[in-house]
Amino acid sequence: MASWWLPTRGKTILEAARANGKQIPTLCYLKGLSTVGACRVCLVELSGTDRLLPACTTPIQEGMSIRTNSAKLTNYRKMAVELLLVERNHICSVCVSNSHCELQSLAQSLGITHASYSL
Repeated sequence: MASWWLPTRGKTILEAARANGKQIPTLCYLKGLSTVGACRVCLVELSGTDRLLPACTTPIQEGMSIRTNSAKLTNYRKMAVELLLVERNHICSVCVSNSHCELQSLAQSLGITHASYSL
């Protein structure tokens, strides 16, 4: 659980985590652009609620107890990445970014070898 948020008031959970060396995966967060939380990869668990919250858009508050890694989060992240892959416009073997792609790297780190969903 997080105890690293104190010196980072006024920031999002993702910004506070990064400022304190904690990794939360994300695909749609780009520093300097508006945050939308569209990819749903940066979801975190907040103690006291059953909802998963996007770390890139949720402001950090005093007293928060945040889990950034769990089996539940891994399952949701896998589902989000697989749904992106099922669009079928990600054909890694012919892409110029093959082996240099955040989506591909994230899929590999989550153990995704194929999309188990279909359109």
